[in-house]
Amino acid sequence: GVLAIGIGLLFGGPHGVFAFAVGLAAGELAAFVWLLCSGPGQRMLAAAPAPVEALGSFWTMYASTVAGGVANSSKGFVDRFFAAALGPGMVSLLEAAERVFLMAVSFIGAPFAIVVLSRWSAAFSGPLNGTIGRLRAAMRPVRAVAFALGLAILLVYPVVTTDLVWSRAFARVPAADAHVVRLALLWYLAGAVPYLLGLVVSQAILVVRDAAFASGVTVLVGLLNVPMDAAGARWLGLPGIALGTSCLHVVGWLAGEWRLRRRGAEDQQAP
Repeated sequence: GVLAIGIGLLFGGPHGVFAFAVGLAAGELAAFVWLLCSGPGQRMLAAAPAPVEALGSFWTMYASTVAGGVANSSKGFVDRFFAAALGPGMVSLLEAAERVFLMAVSFIGAPFAIVVLSRWSAAFSGPLNGTIGRLRAAMRPVRAVAFALGLAILLVYPVVTTDLVWSRAFARVPAADAHVVRLALLWYLAGAVPYLLGLVVSQAILVVRDAAFASGVTVLVGLLNVPMDAAGARWLGLPGIALGTSCLHVVGWLAGEWRLRRRGAEDQQAP
């Protein structure tokens, strides 16, 4: 980030936005080289299997990850497509509600996922036989914390939608449009609990080395997003798109829980 800003400031005048793009790419490359040359990077390379042995699993995981990434990225485009069909300015109103939700879950969800994944990866780094049951037991208190954090995120709604805050934030927006954003934000925040519970499950699925299934769920959610947005926009307008997003969080969470339960049953039957 520092490198991107530095290059952008130095060469932004003659080259414009292109300088910031080059700076961002240079920063990512520098971070990769630093990680590769650091102690953890060297240990990771030393523990990696032979290239021929790892090639098949690498390309399988790579393809599934790319598919999941494309499906995840397309969701924002689909949401905005249906919002634009509702009328002028609807995309901006949807983004206003979405950004409040993303800001709330980013401050809580991202650090929570990093801590959970690092702890579980260290605790369950050995063979998987007999460990999935222990992992599911370890998930119980984490689920409770995620549920509590999701309820805490819901408290954002009465805070940011008070007349004092809302009137200042949307002083130049018609009252009807401000009300639409308020409803959309409510439906976005209603998905905070399943979003965080799904985050816990997704970290567990990564720990049991089932990244292909996680990417498959992402693709499924991306495909379901189209009919969900179409139905939500038709029945409820802009808030319906937000409601569809929260419903998709529930789908992802339940799919992950089903997968872990099935893996746990298979693990118990294994000799």
